[in-house]
Amino acid sequence: MANIYFDPFTRTYSDRPPEPPDSALSPNLPDQAFHGPSTVFASANDAAVDALYYCRARKQQFIEYGGWIVRLPGGGFTYTEIADSKTCAKYNKPVMPGSVCLGVPPEGAVASFHTHPRRGQESLVSGSQEYFSEGDHKAARWTHDQGITPAYLYLHTPYGRVRRYDPVSNISTTVRGPPLPREGRSGD
Repeated sequence: MANIYFDPFTRTYSDRPPEPPDSALSPNLPDQAFHGPSTVFASANDAAVDALYYCRARKQQFIEYGGWIVRLPGGGFTYTEIADSKTCAKYNKPVMPGSVCLGVPPEGAVASFHTHPRRGQESLVSGSQEYFSEGDHKAARWTHDQGITPAYLYLHTPYGRVRRYDPVSNISTTVRGPPLPREGRSGD
């Protein structure tokens, strides 16, 4: 019996694993250049996109990376230095549910961000890593329950999409890249 693979970009099924788009293979393309933590951005979205590309520049892509988006007192947004799931497992001190331990939210936190790991073809078979997990939903609700607003959760997927989940409205959207078939209500 042959394997059947789903390609979330073309929304088709095939007997061959899908190829990720060029942006997923090469995180240093000109439109994906990053500035790094402590850079001031005009919006939380801009800070999140930069933060996620910063995460994708790491050599180890089989683990999750994440951090916080922070509103600066003088205006604008930035992001914290990233944490990774490998370090979290070593210290085993999760403050927030999920695979990557972001620690206590810093003052001015408005959102969090993380990546879903690239684990070779198994990440691409069903396209499930393109969607927010139940753990992601719990993490965003936990963040909101801590009094952080709007408490968006940003995600960089193995295919190179940047997605945003709003725990209050329970709506997920693609900020950068092609939209997904199940996008919108119920957060995925």
